Amino acid sequence: MNKMYLIASFTALLLFLCGCGLDTSKNDGSKESSTSVPKEGEANSNETEQSTEEKKPEPDTDTYVIEDGKFTYDSISFDIPSEFELIEAPEEESGSITFGFQNDTAAFVLVVDDLSYMPNLTPDAYVEMAKQQAGIDFLSNRKYEVNGIETYELVSHENNKIVQNIFIHDEKAFTFSFGLFEDEINPDNPFIKSIVNSVSFE
Repeated sequence: MNKMYLIASFTALLLFLCGCGLDTSKNDGSKESSTSVPKEGEANSNETEQSTEEKKPEPDTDTYVIEDGKFTYDSISFDIPSEFELIEAPEEESGSITFGFQNDTAAFVLVVDDLSYMPNLTPDAYVEMAKQQAGIDFLSNRKYEVNGIETYELVSHENNKIVQNIFIHDEKAFTFSFGLFEDEINPDNPFIKSIVNSVSFE
């Protein structure tokens, strides 16, 4: 099974918090690629793997909108605090979409993953699977509702303290990961609350 996006979200946020930075330069449209050509009579192992694995749907990256302090992508909308700016928009990895936001003291990442290739997976089972694959110890986890929408809150500490909120809607998982550059973050941090409490779905 492909790596769950919780890990991608966690890793992406650590890049922010560890000061590795993100490439904010514009893409010139060129892409480097490296392919190996199989010898005559030899099967391409990648093709074999792809034929035996169920492929994840390709995400659509062209439909995000930021207007009047509100971010919208696919079916999700939420408020962006005025001091935050979108600095990674968007990045595709393993069938997931990553959006990165930051200000001078904090950062958060939204990762969107299409779950339609696993139609029988319940939200609870998805979160448990993602937690197991993350391979880290969570300080706390709970499930509660925001404006009638169920969310899963996970708190972990791996170099930096991370707070994550997972929403699952219309066969997609939306994971927010929040962190501070210098101080430890808690789930009741005002900037987390302002974002999480504003989440809505079409």
